[in-house]
Amino acid sequence: MPNPKTRWFLTAFLAAALLTGFTQPLDRHAAKPVDAAFERALVTFAVVRGINAIVSVVQGTEIAIEPAGVGVILTPGEVFDPVNDLIERFSWIMLAASTSLGAQKVLISIGTASVVQAVLLMAVATLLVVIWRPGWFKGGWRDLALRVAMLVLFVRFAVPVMVLANDAVYEAFLADRYQASYAALEQTRDEIEALQEAEKGDADSNENSGMLGRLERWYDRASENFDVDARIAQYKDRFARASEHIIHLIVVFLLQTVVFPLLFLWLGIRLLRGFVKDST
Repeated sequence: MPNPKTRWFLTAFLAAALLTGFTQPLDRHAAKPVDAAFERALVTFAVVRGINAIVSVVQGTEIAIEPAGVGVILTPGEVFDPVNDLIERFSWIMLAASTSLGAQKVLISIGTASVVQAVLLMAVATLLVVIWRPGWFKGGWRDLALRVAMLVLFVRFAVPVMVLANDAVYEAFLADRYQASYAALEQTRDEIEALQEAEKGDADSNENSGMLGRLERWYDRASENFDVDARIAQYKDRFARASEHIIHLIVVFLLQTVVFPLLFLWLGIRLLRGFVKDST
């Protein structure tokens, strides 16, 4: 039997938990970071898929370097396969991250259902009886009632508390890394698109100009056009930067949507087991 001060403290705690469960401030606050994270996942995936589309175009088409109709045709081929492979793996990571975020959102909404509120009320009532009238339970029924009631409390509040703790860790340690990598990825995408537009402009100019114009263009840009390695290096440099930031984003999303949530839930289960063991 706990002393009177402890019983009153536990009673106040249970009353606060019941009030929180019915008024749902935790659930409303937890829904916001989940929605924000889901939006981040969508916009990031869109940017990376845009880069992937550009890679596919570069791989699947010839980069024409044809001054005066005669010259070199650059086909990057398998040079950029590693970027495609990385983006494919990133797609699976984003699918797992989006699934995790979607599951968190569903679990938060389930916690606000009427039937869950009723179960929470029964659990709090059971715990109050255990605290103030333990003699009402005979044999091992007290320990069973205590375990079940505490499990209900844990299940009801575990997800919103985990989400808020996870969001605090994200804002403290991951937000800056995400913003920097996302901004750099957008810039890299724009640079790659500019390279493609330049290649397309060169080809269109050669097709539309007369023989004299094409000869003049060949004379002015011969060294650049025949420097195939430099052209490939331009693409490789942009794709290497994109790969670096994609890896950073993989780390961010894995930590935010898989590692940290599982870690916080594991810690919560450990605390629950220790508390139940001490109480019984």
